[in-house]
Amino acid sequence: MKIGDSLLPCFWWIPVANDESGAWQSYWMRMDPGARSPQHIHESTELLLVTQGVFTDGDNESYGPGEIVVYAAGSDHSSYSTEGCIALVVTRTSSRLLK
Repeated sequence: MKIGDSLLPCFWWIPVANDESGAWQSYWMRMDPGARSPQHIHESTELLLVTQGVFTDGDNESYGPGEIVVYAAGSDHSSYSTEGCIALVVTRTSSRLLK
């Protein structure tokens, strides 16, 4: 998985579906145990539905199975998973690294 041109070790994704007009895209995201993302910014709103494990945001707020995380367009954060997790992600565009 990548943010911009940067490869994210320990992150995996499988495309699910895309809207024909480009309004949204969806994919399964898996974070291996210990995975960490760098600080990045969301170009459009992103919704994550955690289905397995625990997803933790950079502010140390944790989300488990059945919980939803929403990042507004223009928001920035980092994330990690101590035990690993799987989430369904729906967004319009990809994120970019914060410089």
